[in-house]
Amino acid sequence: MKKREKENLEFVRSRFEKAAYEIPVTLSTKAMRKKITEKAQAAPVRRKKRHSMRPYIAAAACLVLVIGAVFAVKGNFFQNTKRIATFQSYDEVQAFAAGLSKPAIPSEMGGGPLQSMIQTVESAGQTASNGQNIYCAYYNAYSDTDRNSVYVFSAEGEDAQLLGKIGGFDDQLDIESLLATENRLIVCLSDPDGVTQIYIYDISDPVSPKKIAVFEQSGNYTNAFLIGNTVYTLSNYLPQKAESIPKSGAQGAAEPVKAENISYFENCRNLNYIVISALDTTNGTAGETKAVLGGMPIVCCMENAMYIAEDGTIYGQDGWVDSQTYSDASRSSTNIVKLELEGTQVRFANMAEVSGILAKDLISDSNLLFADGEYVALITTMCDENGVQKTTLTTLDKNLKQLGQSEAFAPGETPRDAAVLGSTVYVSTDGGNLYVVDLSDKTAPKYAGSAQAMEYSGIFAPVDETHFLVLSDFMSAPEGGDLVTLYDISDPLAPKVADQKQLENIYVSSERMIINREKGYFAIPYYTSDEVQRYYGVLTLEIQNEKIVVSNTFLNDNHDAINANMCCILGDYIYNFAIDTSDTGGAELLISAHKYK
Repeated sequence: MKKREKENLEFVRSRFEKAAYEIPVTLSTKAMRKKITEKAQAAPVRRKKRHSMRPYIAAAACLVLVIGAVFAVKGNFFQNTKRIATFQSYDEVQAFAAGLSKPAIPSEMGGGPLQSMIQTVESAGQTASNGQNIYCAYYNAYSDTDRNSVYVFSAEGEDAQLLGKIGGFDDQLDIESLLATENRLIVCLSDPDGVTQIYIYDISDPVSPKKIAVFEQSGNYTNAFLIGNTVYTLSNYLPQKAESIPKSGAQGAAEPVKAENISYFENCRNLNYIVISALDTTNGTAGETKAVLGGMPIVCCMENAMYIAEDGTIYGQDGWVDSQTYSDASRSSTNIVKLELEGTQVRFANMAEVSGILAKDLISDSNLLFADGEYVALITTMCDENGVQKTTLTTLDKNLKQLGQSEAFAPGETPRDAAVLGSTVYVSTDGGNLYVVDLSDKTAPKYAGSAQAMEYSGIFAPVDETHFLVLSDFMSAPEGGDLVTLYDISDPLAPKVADQKQLENIYVSSERMIINREKGYFAIPYYTSDEVQRYYGVLTLEIQNEKIVVSNTFLNDNHDAINANMCCILGDYIYNFAIDTSDTGGAELLISAHKYK
């Protein structure tokens, strides 16, 4: 669901609540929850794209764990890296593309419920700050014009105020994400029909920002990373015709990517390009755009390298993974390519082949690629001779030379997500289980077993290397308020419930959770309600002596402001942003500042 559709639904919901219509018993929360839950037991939950980035990007992983499901006998893997395959002409590109399949719907990228504790490069989000001011991306679904804008707020604690707005963007685009440096702001927008635009502003004067450059590239926006003064932007281009070549360049002057700058996987299945641009934020100049044909729209970016894996999925008409994906005897491996990053120069470096298939549902989010700079790990999937899906984890060094591979695990299940805490990898599956792989020896990853004692359902939030929180999601939340559980994973195979707390009449936006590691607390947007309406704010959680402590439940002052699911932390204050839906509010974005106590 697009951001504008979500906000339109929220608007309808708020008006409905104000009208205070009596709800039939068959549509009560309890009845609907029961219906949804019963349905969910019969079919997998189909999660839509989340435009925002991970709840706590500073701590989120970028360990390239390419997850699919693989069956491989220990030691049965490919040893050598391969040459990088690129085209010499557009005729070659078009002839190769003509034999590929088109996915039913655009692939999407986003964060998953499992989060790792590996530091990565700065990734774009809906809010950004240069330490002095806060910039907030906002799509105004209540307006007919000037829908996309960036709100600029001063970060002055309780005196925080709106300094101005940056607008003038195409209303046919969706504002996706922001990045900020001391004096530069990067704004990313995307067109549902397949164009991504990157705006660069000089924000030396926050009241009067100056546009430096506008760049565009083919494809739906997937992510952007800031390394030094360079922003790397990725998009997923699904051409309607095999003859179409991805384009990039200054706004209104985009040209086809050079054939020699397009790499491909020799046995790829799907007609899609991962398009990678690099822009110097100081002056707006761009390096030569690269593209990878047949790549998975899940990319891991490190300080000097980027990894892109082959998409081995066979898609059904609804965008879900077809069962043939893992049983197709003609395909039994996944390729991965490494790109070296140096300023605006992006170079194809290495390619390697790993046994098993990497696949993902187009409408689900997964944290599937990880790497820590010294090694890369892939989780892949395939059927054995009896038709049973099994999974393995393979490790490679940073130049993609294979190091080792685990024994097969998770029979009959499909991996959905993964997280790394210390030297332990947790892999969640569609069967609701958590499987554990020991990575203390990168040359010999060891399947350690299943963490069957843990009832995994919700959002996984690491506290430290031996504890994590699970926050109930929409499907698993009990009546009366969301549930927070603290697990002790000192023994990875036997997680223990250290504490559990139900938040009375409190429902959190757990995917927007952020962490203040310095002061040791989690900040989470939430709402509570009475018989009249909902009230929005931010709560803070702390872990003290293995106990969950709700240290603050801040409420925003303006009770007509809804959809307050964005927040950020600067200094001693937590800032929360909401939409003013009062009769005189004009659906403007409001800021509330709460001092952490």
